[in-house]
Amino acid sequence: MKTITHFFHKNEKWLTPFMLLGGFVLDNLTLRGSDLLIENILLSIYFLVLMSSILLLHMLQSKSQKSVRILELESVIFLVIQFVFGGVFSALTVFYIKSASLFASWPFLLVLFGGMIATEYFKKHFNQFLIQLAALYLLIFTYSIVLIPLLSRSINTVMFLVSGLCSLVFITLYLLIFSKALPQFFINQKPKIIAVVLGIYVLMNLFYILNVIPPIPLALRESGVYKSVVRNGSEYGFFNLESQFSITSLKKVYKIRPGESVYFFSSVYAPVKFEQSLIHEWQKKNKAGKWTTISNIRFPISGGRSDGYRGYSISSNVTPGEWRVLVKISSGQVLGGETFNIEYK
Repeated sequence: MKTITHFFHKNEKWLTPFMLLGGFVLDNLTLRGSDLLIENILLSIYFLVLMSSILLLHMLQSKSQKSVRILELESVIFLVIQFVFGGVFSALTVFYIKSASLFASWPFLLVLFGGMIATEYFKKHFNQFLIQLAALYLLIFTYSIVLIPLLSRSINTVMFLVSGLCSLVFITLYLLIFSKALPQFFINQKPKIIAVVLGIYVLMNLFYILNVIPPIPLALRESGVYKSVVRNGSEYGFFNLESQFSITSLKKVYKIRPGESVYFFSSVYAPVKFEQSLIHEWQKKNKAGKWTTISNIRFPISGGRSDGYRGYSISSNVTPGEWRVLVKISSGQVLGGETFNIEYK
């Protein structure tokens, strides 16, 4: 009977992509929302398995003499690490995509997606502790941004700073355990470990300053531009503007009469007991090609409705040109929006 090590090396080209794909498929089948208890329990188990596996792998690799069983166990543990890294990266990517505006958050989403792909295409480097640590801390910080707002029922700059502090405390405790289990290994790597953790911490704060981190767990369910929006109790009625699709600009062109108002409707999902201020920012592109803010319309939302909290804003100062309406929260993070052109009839 062939050993596990021989089987792993012989079938590595298809086995590791299969493990990565398996983690991604499992998350997409089981994970529905970042605010649900079962999803957070599963992610907590993932993190526990991941951190334990990384520690155990390096304890085995530190042995001067290795039996066949130890080599087999190293191969199995490395597969587990790949599977769980792929699973956590894919789970958080799914969560953030649901809450992200691609034109605002693509750099952050690219990092998450790239991390998931890297577990396969850079697997030889992924066996190194510093690479594992960088990926692990990135995931811990990313998950802290999900968990802390859920616990506090609010999203703002203070909660982001608290999330960062919690991630630092958590990774420090893990590294203390690591230093007790492998003291000499930790001493040799200590300067690089500090540089990796601080580097990820600075990167995440830079992403926040640039407003490219989605305001998870909020999510834009629906948005649109209309001639009129009428509310009747809990129901909304919509009257469409005359429109056509422009092949040259690849955007919708709405035709209005001079002085006619334009309505923008959005539906934003928020967890139960979640209170947040929402902003519809109406912008127009000027002659220099830059977006200028025409108006900011703010209103509060309350969480708990599965289809999202619905609201609309009105602008009576809409003139011909290229427009967009951004759906934002008070900290400036963008949930999404609509870009369109206006022409007079």
